[in-house]
Amino acid sequence: MEAVKKARARMRTFPAILNDCRLEGRIYAKCVTKFDDVRKDNCLNEFNEFMKCVHTSSKNRKVKF
Repeated sequence: MEAVKKARARMRTFPAILNDCRLEGRIYAKCVTKFDDVRKDNCLNEFNEFMKCVHTSSKNRKVKF
């Protein structure tokens, strides 16, 4: 049950992490919505910047992502 408690605690931090990266997330979402037929790697740079922010935020909060 300890693993479940840790997972739940980790999940509770995700909204704060996503809030930290709202600008990068918005840029990525705008890129994706530009395409009628989204294909792999259409918005790769924007996605990578978003994920970099998420990883940095989770590291700063000492949360495993």
